[in-house]
Formats: sequence, C-alpha cells, structure tokens
Amino acid sequence: MASIVVVDNERHRDIRVLCQPKLCPQDGLGYIQVFPSELDSVHKEYPVFIKKNHDTGEFLLVALLSLDPDKNINLKNGRWDSKYIPMMARRGPFIIGRSGDSLNLCVDLEDRRVGREGERLFSQDGEPLELANKAARLLSFIHQGYQENENFFKVLDAESLIESLAVESFQGVSGSSLKGLYSINPNKLRKLSGCSLERLNSAGFLQRAYFLASSATNIGSLFNNTNCSEKVWVATEEKIS
Repeated sequence: MASIVVVDNERHRDIRVLCQPKLCPQDGLGYIQVFPSELDSVHKEYPVFIKKNHDTGEFLLVALLSLDPDKNINLKNGRWDSKYIPMMARRGPFIIGRSGDSLNLCVDLEDRRVGREGERLFSQDGEPLELANKAARLLSFIHQGYQENENFFKVLDAESLIESLAVESFQGVSGSSLKGLYSINPNKLRKLSGCSLERLNSAGFLQRAYFLASSATNIGSLFNNTNCSEKVWVATEEKIS
C-alpha cells in the first residue's frame, strides 16, 4: 500500500532515493503514459497510441513497452536502454500533490526505491539537493502535460481524427490482437482541408498529430522482440464519437 506524503526537509532529511525506472502494468499491456510535448522524441523509438482512462473516460497517450504486462523491452539489466526515457518513468517514486492552488512535491515512502540507499534529497542543513530540485522540475512539466492533454484531444476530436485500431500479429495460421487502442488515421490526416490544417497548426498540434500517426510503425519491434510473429498489421477500424 502506498504511503504518499509531502516532502519535508526536516522529516525526510535523511532518506535516500534510488533513481531506477519502474514499469507499472495496467490493462494487460506493458505501457507508460506520455504527453504531447514528448511526441517529438517518443515517436522515434516507441509505438504510441491512445487509450481511454477507465475511471474518467478521458483519452491519454501511451507508449507501448511490451506485449507482456510484466515486461519492458527497454529495460536491460535494470537500466532503461533507450535514447529517450519518458517523463513518467523518470519521475521515480515522486508524485504531484495539490494543496489549494499550490502544487507540492510528494514521495511514496512505501516505494522500494525509497530508503537508506541512493541519492539524498536534502543536505544536513535541510537545503534541497539536485535530486529534489530535478524531481520538482520534472513534476512541473508532467503537470503541464496533463493540462496539454485535454486541449490536444479536444482539437483532434473536433476534426474527427481519433479512431479505434485493429493491431494483429500473424504467424502461419495463428494470430493475436491488441484491443482498446486508438490512434489517428494518417490518410484522413493527409486529406484535411486547409482550414482544418490551420486550426491544428495554430494550436501547435499539427506536427504532433503526424508524430502520433507515424509512430505505429514502431510496433513491429515489440512483436519481433517476443519472436511471436512474422507479420504485423495495423489498421484503423472506426471513428470514435
């Protein structure tokens, strides 16, 4: 059970944190949430899709890390072996806390990375050290990412670009599929009117929409990593209203 508390330079002066990535499997797939501002880097290495938050019904971006919910093909000997590590992996055991209009740096004391090993958060004088400052900056970017998410999907939905996906793998006569994923239909994106393209561009989302649509080609690396298929087929199924 988590024990999330606001980081305090007196109570937590002596704790240390191991800066190791951790995969939290959800919904039967190994994935991690990413944000629109990360698409420039993420789309080059990861297959990025859209999923719905089961609790809120809201869309979120996810980078698939494995076809197995307990694995991450990017982890090699406990280290993330990719050119870009998503922000949600870099945040470690730190969490954003809100008190009124203020945001607080919080930490999960029950996380296995928190204890007597790793980097200190504070000096003996109670001054925040590099890890505490870096975590605070990163969580600020993540907070901005959540806010940006809402606008990103609002604009995509207004242009009827979000569609459900069929992702199938085939090996001989057998096959498997991934469910509950959405993306942008690249053909529909290319056929947008000049006005629609201008709206996307003025919102700052046109290039990111192309990044999202093109990243689907990276899914072959997941199937190839498991040696489970000869071919992968990705296609949009239908528009989501």
